[in-house]
Amino acid sequence: MKKHKKRLILKQVSTKLAAFNLLSPIQQPSGWINTIRTALNMSLSQLGKRAGKTAQGIRALEQREKSGSITLQSLRAIAEAMDMKLVYTIVPKSGTLEEMVNEKVALKAREIVNRTSNSMALENQENAKAKLLEAFAEKKIELKNEMPKFLWD
Repeated sequence: MKKHKKRLILKQVSTKLAAFNLLSPIQQPSGWINTIRTALNMSLSQLGKRAGKTAQGIRALEQREKSGSITLQSLRAIAEAMDMKLVYTIVPKSGTLEEMVNEKVALKAREIVNRTSNSMALENQENAKAKLLEAFAEKKIELKNEMPKFLWD
């Protein structure tokens, strides 16, 4: 993939995910199905009727959601039965996707420049600190532009 296209994709996805950053810490101990059903004052049997399931079947889905073993397909179906939609995403633990990439780029650049510098020092060709900083900055730009797969190794 061309360098420009990789950067553009990263920027677009990062921008889309930024809207979810505020939502990511929100969790419902009793699960979303139970929370929303309760907020709507809808009984298990009412939701079951709308979803084509029994009250016990809805209770089982609520328990599976709470334990983390529910499928996306089941969540989507229950959301539809409550006249809602499922919104699903994966977001960075902190910051943005671009910041995450920048951190990886900096770590890899430092690793590469230090490895080269150590090799040169063994051969009595050690670089000055200013040269190392310049090499680090250049390597970061190169890695950010190329976005090589080895960033994630």
